Amino acid sequence: RASPESESVPTVDASLGDAHHIGCITLSPGAMQPGLGVRKDLPLVGHVSFTGIVGTLSDSGDALLQGTRLSLVMTLADSITQGLLRFYSLCTP
Repeated sequence: RASPESESVPTVDASLGDAHHIGCITLSPGAMQPGLGVRKDLPLVGHVSFTGIVGTLSDSGDALLQGTRLSLVMTLADSITQGLLRFYSLCTP
């Protein structure tokens, strides 16, 4: 078993993007700054970041979350979870 210092901590959050990216999942190396799309100033977390794109920004830069369907958020969260579980099952002896 790897030491805690060598393990990566994945982070998952909803994010905003272009309209044609809604429903996509991104994977990025490095920490994530949650809440950035809704102008929250939160600390960086994690070592690798997964985001599910659930909405867009308006022309004024405001988040358009009122029209976000909970079913989309849940579907993306489930897909990310299943991918992580599959990954860890392959990496565990």
